[in-house]
Amino acid sequence: MGMPIIGHSVYIGPGVKIFGKIVIGNNVAIGTNAAFPKSIDDNAVVGGIPAKVINYNSISEFGLYRDK
Repeated sequence: MGMPIIGHSVYIGPGVKIFGKIVIGNNVAIGTNAAFPKSIDDNAVVGGIPAKVINYNSISEFGLYRDK
């Protein structure tokens, strides 16, 4: 079955279910209780059951990314 690979700067909300051999890209935000068995591209905001991409390149709008 394999294990997930989690990228850099990833927010994983409470209750999220990530299973199987999938890749979560960099700069991704996963909303609370989302569940999915598929890979997620970089810069995605994901949510829902089953989870789907809500938006790309807007992780900064959620206050999760801080440019220093």
